[in-house]
Amino acid sequence: MITGVLKPDVLTTAKGITSAYVPLSLTATNKELADYFEDNYFAHGHTYEAHPLTLAAGVAAIDEYRERDLIRRSKELGVYLGKRLGELAEKHPSVGDVRGLGLFWAVEIVKNRERKTPFNVYEDKLEGRPLMTDRVASHMMKNGVYINSWVTHFRGGPTSHN
Repeated sequence: MITGVLKPDVLTTAKGITSAYVPLSLTATNKELADYFEDNYFAHGHTYEAHPLTLAAGVAAIDEYRERDLIRRSKELGVYLGKRLGELAEKHPSVGDVRGLGLFWAVEIVKNRERKTPFNVYEDKLEGRPLMTDRVASHMMKNGVYINSWVTHFRGGPTSHN
């Protein structure tokens, strides 16, 4: 489980900057790196950058984050979610790992926790074999839990589904 504070030197994001309503990407740096580029030209670009419509959505999303104090709330709820997922890992023998930060978490499932033996591998997905994560995700979604399944783990975050 991730603990502590992560402070990246460079952050790139796309969906989060507009809440995925329109395509916009962003690269941000710490002040030390940003200051370097005041005197040193760095040619770069994003496929989705600087369109007035997307910039308006980005500004609106940032305003929402601030007005509703969503970053602090994500941290607060993330502590609770991490605790509950940790409890699930302790009592369920198929949970191999739980990792996350804020409200963005992953739960890995395994056949054997001690050996970390996965139910499936990437080749299973490439060959179109049924994945255990898909079976479990299907059951979860039928019961109102919206989750994203990958080959070996589930990934989840806030959703607007009712």
